[in-house]
Amino acid sequence: PTVSITTNTICLCSFIIGILEGLLGIGGGMLIGPLLINMGVRPDVTVATSAFLLFFTASSQSLLFSIHGLMDLSLGAWYSVVGFVGGCVGIWLVGKLLKAYGRLSLVTLLLATIVGTSTLVMGTVGFMKVWNK
Repeated sequence: PTVSITTNTICLCSFIIGILEGLLGIGGGMLIGPLLINMGVRPDVTVATSAFLLFFTASSQSLLFSIHGLMDLSLGAWYSVVGFVGGCVGIWLVGKLLKAYGRLSLVTLLLATIVGTSTLVMGTVGFMKVWNK
């Protein structure tokens, strides 16, 4: 179902999502992905847009941490390589799934699974940190 959303609403939602990303330190995909899906944007375009936003969010945060001396550069380089390889493998796997089944709804299902799993893990870790203090 496509929702009719005005340009001003999209700008306001994007602004709020940007603030939440900065405050919570999460990537753009967790918040902008469901919004784009709800707006009727194709799932493959939503995933590409989320990855594009995540790249800039992660890059700016890494730069900020390294400027302030809060990041071990060798670990940062290692995580960058692992993240890049993981992203390439993920794109390849999604491409194979889309080619095999021809259903864009699989991308929506994957996005929902990732957001749901992240929510559960973040909630569990937060609960455990509060419980152990």
